[in-house]
Amino acid sequence: MDQRAAFARARSFLNYHPAGKWSALVAGVGTGVFYVGLLLLLGLFIDATVNRGQVPAYHSLRRAEQKAFARDWKDPATHFPNTGTPEDVLKESVPAAEKAQWLATLADLKARVRSGGPDKDRSARDKQKDKAARDKQPEPAPLPEAAALRLLLALQNVGQ
Repeated sequence: MDQRAAFARARSFLNYHPAGKWSALVAGVGTGVFYVGLLLLLGLFIDATVNRGQVPAYHSLRRAEQKAFARDWKDPATHFPNTGTPEDVLKESVPAAEKAQWLATLADLKARVRSGGPDKDRSARDKQKDKAARDKQPEPAPLPEAAALRLLLALQNVGQ
């Protein structure tokens, strides 16, 4: 029997049952979509295998990929559409009592970033106070029990 004739005969049987005909067509389309999905999943698996599940570092990208990344992230706010300026976020999320403190901290941080770092804005007196506070903090006391605990654990492992 010719292949075309066999296909025509099978199709003629399906024409008697419209539900069977349409379910066969839907199953064919579903199989195609499922196949494409499995190919995408295989691609993700191969990518995870090659990169060992890690996101590659910027310096290990090719030059074209680095340029594309820099171009895409030139304005990072476009990747986060529900965010606004820091002042707007503070207005919406911080209680009124703390708003002034947070705005002052934000202005201080912006000034530090513009000036080139935290040390340029600080006076010598502030630096001395910080150094005195660091020197005043006591060192943690050594634990004499640590050696005894290690010995106890070692003896416990020997007995097993």
